[in-house]
Amino acid sequence: MPLAASQTPDYPPVFRGLSLVAGHPALDLVNTVKYRGADRPQDKLKSFSDLIDWALTAGIISTADSTGLSDAQNGPALLGKIRVLRESLWCLFNADQTDKKRYAQALNTIEKAISSLRYKVKIDPQTGTLRQHITVRTPNDLIARIVDSIADLLTRRESYLIKTCDGCDCDWLFVDRTKARRRRWCDTRTCGNLARSRNFRNKQKQSH
Repeated sequence: MPLAASQTPDYPPVFRGLSLVAGHPALDLVNTVKYRGADRPQDKLKSFSDLIDWALTAGIISTADSTGLSDAQNGPALLGKIRVLRESLWCLFNADQTDKKRYAQALNTIEKAISSLRYKVKIDPQTGTLRQHITVRTPNDLIARIVDSIADLLTRRESYLIKTCDGCDCDWLFVDRTKARRRRWCDTRTCGNLARSRNFRNKQKQSH
């Protein structure tokens, strides 16, 4: 899987006004909902074209891969599938495991999707290295690439420190790669600055 642009910390790409700051494309997928705790959560994946644009921005596919994908007749159904996977992944990291039924459903949904993947396999004749690749020719291949990203995240999960943003009105996920492992916010320029501003105002009020 190609390195996602979202893993570039200094200049995170922006999709529909949302910065891709999670550190892994599968988590950036979860973060395509602005805030699930809102009365009307803002879902940035409103069409299959949005999904294509997000996949391009996140580095899931290349511009060449995207050719012809927008004409998908089953686009709404495929978008619905990705939304279900997205919410299942969010549940995997956020659900209270005492809600065993919901948690089990999330696991089952993700497991089924990953089990259906079909890779093009090639062994490098010089190094003997096995490479698995999903060629994108159809809309279903795009879905497979996204599922592959989820599989990659969960395969590496033990090596990642995945956190939920401490920001007010934010439930975004991100990989904490800081040395001290003390990252608190999805983005210091947004949630971080808001938190610091609130703390400053509170201190000002207490001093009067």
